[in-house]
Amino acid sequence: MNYPLRSKTRKQHKSKQLVFLLFILSATITIRFFVPQILSNTFFSTAHFMWNVRDTIEERFVETIHYFYSKTLLMKENSSLKEHIMGQNNTTLQNRILRAENAQLRELLGRKTYSTSIVAGVLAKPPRTFFDIILIDAGKKEGITKGMLVVSGEIFIGQVIEVSEDVSKISLYSLGNQIIEGIIYRTNAAIALKGKGGGNFETEVPRSFDIEIGDTLSMPGFDGALIAEVFTVDTDSTAAFKKVLLKSPVNLNTLRFVEVCPIAL
Repeated sequence: MNYPLRSKTRKQHKSKQLVFLLFILSATITIRFFVPQILSNTFFSTAHFMWNVRDTIEERFVETIHYFYSKTLLMKENSSLKEHIMGQNNTTLQNRILRAENAQLRELLGRKTYSTSIVAGVLAKPPRTFFDIILIDAGKKEGITKGMLVVSGEIFIGQVIEVSEDVSKISLYSLGNQIIEGIIYRTNAAIALKGKGGGNFETEVPRSFDIEIGDTLSMPGFDGALIAEVFTVDTDSTAAFKKVLLKSPVNLNTLRFVEVCPIAL
């Protein structure tokens, strides 16, 4: 008979059912009590991380915007301050220039070469003008006429070649290829000077001619009215003539005022 075997089989089947029920119960309890907590903790951890990242990004963004905004304001303030300082410096410089010009003009008026000479300011000079030409701020209204001599201190520098109502054009004696006569003050000998531009002259004299570096030359008929000074003498012993280089004692770069004398050539 097989009855004992059937009873054993039933017991095994009941044991499996019990195990299955316990598994289901354990799974239900786990899902019910532990899984929500795990998911909740994971969610809050992730959310907290994302919030921190968001706050950090916002903070960095605000700091960056504030940095560039502050930098722009500082640059504008710096530029405005520089303009203000430059304006003050320009005003100070202009005042100094005006004071210097006034002092120079007062000094010039106090020691004019001729009591009836006309003092004029230089409007333009080389290299702003072509060749050795200068423009002055006086013309027919002040009594200037063509041919009048122009002096700086006691040095003759040129003569008037054109006159308008308010402006006159002066040709310097050193104008290129222009020939003028000069008298050597030391020996009273006369030589012809050729203009080379920029206040410079040259001449050629016999090798035995008495002329030295430092000799000064004046205008014929105007004792003491200088026009040039010797600064180079080429003493090549094999040449029949020696070249002499001269220059005007007047520095054209600093020339600001001149006298126009009531004398015409």
